[in-house]
Amino acid sequence: MARLWLCAVTIGFILAGSVRRAEAAAGIFDLTQLKSICVNVFLTDETRKLGLTEAVVGENVHVWLKRKLPGLQVERFAGRFTGACIFSAPTLTVWGNLDAFTLVEETKLGYYGKVEITLVRETIWESGKGGKGIAYANGILLQGPMSEFEHNVNKAIDALLTEFAAEYYKAGNP
Repeated sequence: MARLWLCAVTIGFILAGSVRRAEAAAGIFDLTQLKSICVNVFLTDETRKLGLTEAVVGENVHVWLKRKLPGLQVERFAGRFTGACIFSAPTLTVWGNLDAFTLVEETKLGYYGKVEITLVRETIWESGKGGKGIAYANGILLQGPMSEFEHNVNKAIDALLTEFAAEYYKAGNP
C-alpha cells in the first residue's frame, strides 16, 4: 500500500508540472556592440519524437528576435551559412533536450528536460587574448503533462529570449 501511495504522489508531482531556472552566473555576459547574429536550433532525437522540429522552433525564434530587437541583424542557419551566418558571426543556439516519461509501454504521461540558449562570439578574455567564447547562456528546466508540452516549451523559449533581449539592451546596444 505504501508503494502504491508513493507512486501516486510521484505521478501527481510530475503531472502538476514545474519550471526551474538554471541561472547563468551574473555579470559574465559580453553582448556589447552586438550587431548581428546567426540563429541555430539543435534538438535531440527525443525532442523531435515529441513533435518539435528545428524548422518550426528556428522560425519562431527568428521572428521573435526580428520583432523585439529591430537593431540586431538576425539570420537563420539553414544548413548553409549565408550573409551574417558565416563562421565568424556570433551564433545564438537554442538547445532542446526533452523526453517523455512512461509508466506503461507506449503511454506518454509527461515530459521533462531543458531548454537552453547560448551565444558564442569572438571576445577578449581578461588575459587580453582574443578567441571564441560563450558570451551569454541561460536555460530553463521543464517538466509537466504531455497536454502542456508545446505551450510550456514555447513559453520557456519566450522567457529566455526576453531575458536575452534585456541583457542586449543593458549592454548599450540600440
